Amino acid sequence: MNWGSPEGAMETDIAIVGASAAGLLAACRLASAGRDVVVFERSLALEPLERSLIVTHKMEDLLGSIGNRSVKNHIDRFEMYANGKVGEIKLGKPDLIIERSILIEDLARQAMDAGAKLELGSRLVGLNGAGGGIRLDLKQGGQARTLTASKVIGADGAQSDVARLGGWPPVPLVSLIQAIIATPSDIDLHTSRIWFRPQDTPFFYWFIPECSDRGALGVIGEDAPNVKGRLDAFLAEKGMTPLGYQAALIPAYKRWVKPHKKLGKGDVYLVGDAAAQVKVSTVGGIVTGFRGAEAIVERILTGSRRELRPLRRELNLHLLIHKSLRRFSQEDYIHLLDQLSPEVKRSITVRSRDDAGRILLSLMRTRPSLLLRGMGSLVGRRALNPQA
Repeated sequence: MNWGSPEGAMETDIAIVGASAAGLLAACRLASAGRDVVVFERSLALEPLERSLIVTHKMEDLLGSIGNRSVKNHIDRFEMYANGKVGEIKLGKPDLIIERSILIEDLARQAMDAGAKLELGSRLVGLNGAGGGIRLDLKQGGQARTLTASKVIGADGAQSDVARLGGWPPVPLVSLIQAIIATPSDIDLHTSRIWFRPQDTPFFYWFIPECSDRGALGVIGEDAPNVKGRLDAFLAEKGMTPLGYQAALIPAYKRWVKPHKKLGKGDVYLVGDAAAQVKVSTVGGIVTGFRGAEAIVERILTGSRRELRPLRRELNLHLLIHKSLRRFSQEDYIHLLDQLSPEVKRSITVRSRDDAGRILLSLMRTRPSLLLRGMGSLVGRRALNPQA
């Protein structure tokens, strides 16, 4: 982009703040539709931090071949542990272990090939209505720059400057930390392992194998200063030695965040972590962030809001599941694993975690006692223990 003089305000159609996965997908889609798009990223180089993630096959459905290079492994089975009790679920379609940094690099390349511009070292410091659009005040290379856009998309993560300057309230955060370890000899390359320990976390511990000789073991916690110590204690208990750590702050979805505001005569949108578009039951946000980006692109291009409605329902269902599970005791998790009959497993494996509504409907038909137990926990009573 040719800025001209530092005092001169340049113009563009759509400004995207944050070279996140969701922001870059939005840039790719909008640029491919012929819109003038500029992505502003505060980092001086596009060198995203490495982080191993597990996502559902829905990522492939949304991206096609764009994300292929980021896929490091496929997971077709989950092993779940609760105080010695073990449950197993085989997936109908495998989950993907991806490297986030590679995914972002490839999305950036795809967006620029489609015609989007990428401005590195650009920090947003002001956002105001201006004439028929929105004025962005940026710091770039020590200089103050201004840009006027008709639409702004905030894709700048959990602590979004766009959300803050646009008047959205802050979103609560949880801490994710995972250790890179040598793959234990008793874990198959295509198996992910989960441990439920409600005394440690209202979420869970997990292990995802990247390849035959290394993987990531992690935990999520709401008390940030204690999360790493808890993970280290778990690793020591299992006889595992960390080779390194990866960490992130993740939005904790508490309620639907309206992803659109008018600012003067312009439009401001939020996507991905900036809009807390994260499944709070698993703290997974790649697929839901992509869905949020696709929905905003559709709204910009056609005016339709139809894609936002199913995303809102999905996120609210995961919130309901999380509210129930966070009250589970170890005994409840043991009971949960006891209920994994072949019929229940079949009803789960044909769906992915991104189809929470359909999973719940299947469970309602096959094993309603599981839902009753969760409802009992949700309303604050001791979890129900109906006969299986």
